[in-house]
Amino acid sequence: MIQWINTEGDSWEGLFKSRILRDDEGGDELSVYIEHYSIKDYAEKCIEALNSLSDGALKKLCKGFFKAAKECGDAPEISDPLEILDYCWFTAVYINIPKNPKHLEYIVEGEGDWGDVIGFRMKDGKPVYIGVDYLT
Repeated sequence: MIQWINTEGDSWEGLFKSRILRDDEGGDELSVYIEHYSIKDYAEKCIEALNSLSDGALKKLCKGFFKAAKECGDAPEISDPLEILDYCWFTAVYINIPKNPKHLEYIVEGEGDWGDVIGFRMKDGKPVYIGVDYLT
């Protein structure tokens, strides 16, 4: 699923096809960065989890994206929370060495048409943070 394009050093970079999120060119190819090559199998599981988000998790993410757009004062008019995905795009997934490999944790980075970065942190298929401070 992940095509590793930079495997020099300890941190690796790859590409994958997203089933849910679009990239900045309207496509489905996103980058993935892993802290250490030893977690490449764990990274595959994280990407599979991202590509298999439940409807509930996706709706929660979309509501968070819309809230961020409203806070910027530039929220689009939408009738369904999922429509917010038409106004944002995503570029990268970051996966660190897990504290507990039984839990799938990753960060997704993107941007919205409203001009701010937007990101989210996931743990075991559930959003644990949605907003601009996703890397902290």
